Amino acid sequence: MAVFLLIVSAFPLASIVWWLWADARLRRLDLAPRTRRVLRIGLAAFITLHVLGFVWLFGGRLGGLGVTAPRDLLLTTYVWHIVVLPIAVVMTILLLLGERVARVVTPKQQTSAPTESSDVAEGSLASAALASAAAKSSATLGPALSRRQLLTGAALGAPVFLQGAGVAKASLELNEFRVRDITVKLPDLPRALEGFTIAHVSDTHVGRFTNGRKLDEIADAVNQMKADLVAVTGDLIDYNLADLPAAARMLGRFESRLGTFICEGNHDLFQGREGFEQGLRDAGLRLLQNDVADIPVGDQTLQLAGIIWAQRRNAMFEEQVERVAKLVKPGAFPIMLAHHPHAFDPAAAAGFRLTLAGHTHGGQVNIVEGWGPASASYKYLTGLYTQAGLNGLPTACIVSNGAGNWFPLRLAAPAEIIRVVFARA
Repeated sequence: MAVFLLIVSAFPLASIVWWLWADARLRRLDLAPRTRRVLRIGLAAFITLHVLGFVWLFGGRLGGLGVTAPRDLLLTTYVWHIVVLPIAVVMTILLLLGERVARVVTPKQQTSAPTESSDVAEGSLASAALASAAAKSSATLGPALSRRQLLTGAALGAPVFLQGAGVAKASLELNEFRVRDITVKLPDLPRALEGFTIAHVSDTHVGRFTNGRKLDEIADAVNQMKADLVAVTGDLIDYNLADLPAAARMLGRFESRLGTFICEGNHDLFQGREGFEQGLRDAGLRLLQNDVADIPVGDQTLQLAGIIWAQRRNAMFEEQVERVAKLVKPGAFPIMLAHHPHAFDPAAAAGFRLTLAGHTHGGQVNIVEGWGPASASYKYLTGLYTQAGLNGLPTACIVSNGAGNWFPLRLAAPAEIIRVVFARA
């Protein structure tokens, strides 16, 4: 927790440090005093807004403030601190390094003394003519900007442009999601499971950015799939248990032949596991917590397992998977529901033929779909992965980008619901 708080506090601190640098640069720009004053006041207001928004956001989560910040303030706060501010800091560092290198490699200006008096007179006349021309040009076109001023303007203007573009994109795409079809091909798939379909829903984050009409649209999309069962792989709510009744109503609308099954995610437990469990129980929904559901499909038994979210990494994966693996019956076709996709490796080794997961949001902000900064943190980021499992049998994992948002900007990581179809290879 201490490390998390340290990382969180670094964001507003970085905003303030960048503002101090930017303000100092604005003071040195060759601008009209009134223009410079307006820009400095605007910059100070911009940073103050986003620092206060950040404090309000995390004060609400960690300090238990009873009032949630307005959605638009949260939206711009997220975009600034998570996307634009890092870019602004990098641009600033590059600018400072470039200036330092330029000072080192640029030779000092050298002058040579004239050798003849005629040359001096001639040179003086020429200089006077050039100075006169320069003065006329300056009067017509205004003062020319130096290279340093241009670079400073770019370093200050680019973050403002990116912030506006990011907020506009986030606002337009906040309620959008796609339906993605993924086929899992296994050579030894039981005949009873050929064509079997699962509606895979993950990371809805019901709350500030996923609510109202979008919940109905998610339910409608699931129902249009006419799936055999629905699997929900965690982060049903964003953090507030007050949003659980709306989330439960959405799950209650899901239609499938064999029912809806849920595993928990880290966001579900921010205000306590007990309240989350009780809320789903009261709604008559099936939450799998290190538990297995036996589902008959023709002459085949499909076993759907769900593991809990644990704080320690080894407990999250190996220990929890090992615990539910003991519940798998011989001859059953086992499927694992796990919020974190890194459960795939121990699940495959334990004999689970398919692992459904979420948590990554597909990287949320990528350079291209499937690859971005989050690739350094996640072995399995988005879509379908396969490997040899127990006794060399092929096994698969599907990682969903999630249908909702905790952070309201996606780049090359579209929100989605996945329709999983089993087929023989």
